[in-house]
Amino acid sequence: MISKEPRYKLRSETLLSHQEAISLMDRGAKRAIETSWRMGVPIPLGDRDGTPRFELPEGTVAEGDPWNGMRTAPEGWYERFDIPIEDRTASPQQPRQRRG
Repeated sequence: MISKEPRYKLRSETLLSHQEAISLMDRGAKRAIETSWRMGVPIPLGDRDGTPRFELPEGTVAEGDPWNGMRTAPEGWYERFDIPIEDRTASPQQPRQRRG
């Protein structure tokens, strides 16, 4: 027989409020955009009249996919925007330090 009782009870202090969840998601989105800018990846801005728009690394807005559906930058992309070699790939995340 399956019990209708929960196996554990959630405490109210372990749950995020709606505002805390929104804030956490906003910070994550901003971090992803900053990382993409640093790496030279065009940022999708949505579309206008069915044409996708992207923000390029120097801040201009282009209509249509500047990478033409490719997963890697076209030849000459990084040189065009003076993106340093060390910023062209994702850097490994630093391990978290334990709190003691």
